[in-house]
Amino acid sequence: MPLTMTEDDAEKTKMLIVRARIEALLRDADLCADVVIAGRGRVEVFTELQASWSRVSLIQTPDGNDFGLRLRSKLADYGGDRDAQRADLEFTVGMVSSLAQIKATQGLSWLAASEFIDKQTGAEHTPFRHEPKQ
Repeated sequence: MPLTMTEDDAEKTKMLIVRARIEALLRDADLCADVVIAGRGRVEVFTELQASWSRVSLIQTPDGNDFGLRLRSKLADYGGDRDAQRADLEFTVGMVSSLAQIKATQGLSWLAASEFIDKQTGAEHTPFRHEPKQ
């Protein structure tokens, strides 16, 4: 059963509050994450890469619809300390590789589960609608 406009607004607000809390926790803990929060009729998806050691950042593609990653690691930013630069690059490479492998594996598992449940229930889905973060 679809949510009423008021219920949908409440769900949206709740999800944005939870997102803000998670983002704050990640910043406070100096961690990165790729997060999907599922609510009633909504999902909130975000990637947090702002950890002090992360050498990647999200960038918007020229068409404004997709995102990409930018890798930046200049020795000058480390005051010439190659070991510190190398350590951050190693942490960054490990984080990106881990997120990629885990998300891909989980994604395939979720797709299989979704297809199975859709078949069992006869569910049909409407296309996703993107709402920019406010």
